[in-house]
Amino acid sequence: MQKYLISWSRNNLGLAVLLVAAFFVYAPSMSGDFIIDDIPFVRDNPYIRDISHVTRFFTKGVWENSAQEVNNEPLYRPMNLMPMLLNHALWGSNPVGYHVFLLLLHLANTCLVYALIRKVVNGSAMAATIGAAMFALHPAKVESVAWISGGIDPLVAFFLLGAMLAHRTFIDSFDNKTEWRYLWLSLICFQLALWSKEVAFVFPLVVVVHDLIYRRKIHWPSVFLHTVVVAGYLIARSLVLGKAGQWSAVDLSQFSRVIDFALGYSEMLVLPAHIPFYIQPPEHAVSSVLGIISAIMIVMLVGFCWRTFDMGRRKDLAFSVVWTIGFFWPAILLAFYTDGFYAGRYLYVPSIGVAIFVSLFYDYMNAAYPRLKTSLMAFCALIIACYGFVTWKEIPAWHDGGTIYGKIAEVAPENAVGFMGLGLFHFNREEYAAAESNFLLALQKAKTPQSRVEPLVILGTINGINNNLAQSESYLQEAVKIDPGNSDGWSGLGNLAWMRGQPYEAISFYEKALSLRPNNYEAAMNLANAYDKTGQFQRGDLIRQQASAMRR
Repeated sequence: MQKYLISWSRNNLGLAVLLVAAFFVYAPSMSGDFIIDDIPFVRDNPYIRDISHVTRFFTKGVWENSAQEVNNEPLYRPMNLMPMLLNHALWGSNPVGYHVFLLLLHLANTCLVYALIRKVVNGSAMAATIGAAMFALHPAKVESVAWISGGIDPLVAFFLLGAMLAHRTFIDSFDNKTEWRYLWLSLICFQLALWSKEVAFVFPLVVVVHDLIYRRKIHWPSVFLHTVVVAGYLIARSLVLGKAGQWSAVDLSQFSRVIDFALGYSEMLVLPAHIPFYIQPPEHAVSSVLGIISAIMIVMLVGFCWRTFDMGRRKDLAFSVVWTIGFFWPAILLAFYTDGFYAGRYLYVPSIGVAIFVSLFYDYMNAAYPRLKTSLMAFCALIIACYGFVTWKEIPAWHDGGTIYGKIAEVAPENAVGFMGLGLFHFNREEYAAAESNFLLALQKAKTPQSRVEPLVILGTINGINNNLAQSESYLQEAVKIDPGNSDGWSGLGNLAWMRGQPYEAISFYEKALSLRPNNYEAAMNLANAYDKTGQFQRGDLIRQQASAMRR
């Protein structure tokens, strides 16, 4: 046993070094705060605070299990909040624990990628280390590792890798009946992957292609069982969401966007000097001449390998291409959406196929040109170091709301969302001058009248705080004119009336605000105070009791 452990350690020393390097590259992410979707899904989410809510994860959509409790996006991902539930039990509302868990999950995936390369394509230890390093340290992973809500992709990758390794073990020895347990393990991992994210949907097809490539025949019982899992998932999804997906949003005329996104992802994959991040779909082209160069490099490199590889390596190359393209389908589909999203996280699972390809290329070059072994290793080390440096440099953008919304405003200055986020970040920190300047920019870039309402309301609040009552009233009146149902706008007008010493007028505004949103706590408490001011103490006490009940 001791000799085996020593031998294994020597053969896999590169993996250990890689894990240490990856940990230090991503270590700054552990100081990050809750940002963007982390607020409703983690920090303010009542459904991750008690294990009794687990059944909701399987009977409600993703957003219905958040603090927002809405069903405006058809997503069925029961496993989505399981890690959050576990982390909340361990760490409460401390974001450090969530980041530590996510980093450890990414390191576990790195180990599984290494194992996949060694097992499926019989890559050497060094080739597997280099491929795993490309996977672990690539800048496109920052969004999925540094952002707590981005952990969906590492989670689904973990289960998909487990499913593929288990299936390969089963296929390698399925004549031995004792090995059928690996088929059941593969099915369980696949089910968990489906419950994590929809990208797992194509795994049965990847399994079929894998079997055709390596065995030239299909193991039909395995295919049937995987199909049963998919059917069960689709039935449950339809029952919970009432529909299979947002197919009405698909616009098949968006071919130019598909090409633009494909070139953008090519650039992100090969020459990732900067990784953009958008909350809303980008309104400008995401690709550049570097995207064209990157796409040409990818095609030429794959073509070169296909022409020069022997039959065994061609099989491995085909598998790597099938994995990459097969799990890239959500990014392609979303490019056809009217509001098509573009994000680095869509490369997390497909890049496993890229890691396999890199390992294949390294082993081939090492065997074909042994004299270049040192130069080849130095070149790979340089590329990995550059990727690791860019990754380390990108992580601080995910530190808090100010840094991430600053990044969004930088990459999409034509969009109001980044400036709105920056405004809210500074407003919550009572940095009113910085908040006002960003809300004014958001107001300037708003595309529809309705999108002007929120910045108008908050600008009215800021000017009220600064005692600029006339300007505050102007903003608030415009807000309620655009949206008469905006409770915060009427509440703000009530605050102005109160500041002017007009309690009866304030009461009418507060009552209007409460009629529009009965759980408006601030309006309720202010209304209670206004009742007291006008001698209506019983009504004030009643409203105050109702407001206190809102907070329980």
